[in-house]
Amino acid sequence: MKDPIFTQRINSKFLFNFAKRDHVALFCLFEENQTRKQVVVANTHLYWRPEHTAIKTIQAKMLLKSLQQFIEQNKLDIEETPVVLCGDFNSQPSSGVYNFIVSGELDSQSPDLTFDDYGTQRVAWERGIQHKLDLKSAYGNTIGEPWTTNHTSTFWLAGKVASG
Repeated sequence: MKDPIFTQRINSKFLFNFAKRDHVALFCLFEENQTRKQVVVANTHLYWRPEHTAIKTIQAKMLLKSLQQFIEQNKLDIEETPVVLCGDFNSQPSSGVYNFIVSGELDSQSPDLTFDDYGTQRVAWERGIQHKLDLKSAYGNTIGEPWTTNHTSTFWLAGKVASG
């Protein structure tokens, strides 16, 4: 089944801004010597600007799709293999990026799939976006979510400007 990133013609300014983001991910497969138990560890850095939620959301979709492929290519059981996803997500717990990562889906009408700052079009996934990984927040399952994991004044100020 093909899962194109973009299924409709979109604004060239959005494409330009998305394409010039060179954020990457690193996937590693570790195996314990005696028990032979395996764990996948992934690390990433998503785009920082709070007003560009669509870019971060698409990066997260691409990240998780690639992570699923990595697991499958290594012939691991996606439901049984522990996955640790680390990184600088530059997002708050109320964001679509966060909700997509921990819930496995994001509705097609989510504002975090909107690129209104480039036009009035949306990223076109008729049924939203999904992933198959069972990911949970280490914060949410222990001490509770902080309002953000990024404590720079520029992120906070940009978020205030972006949210009005």
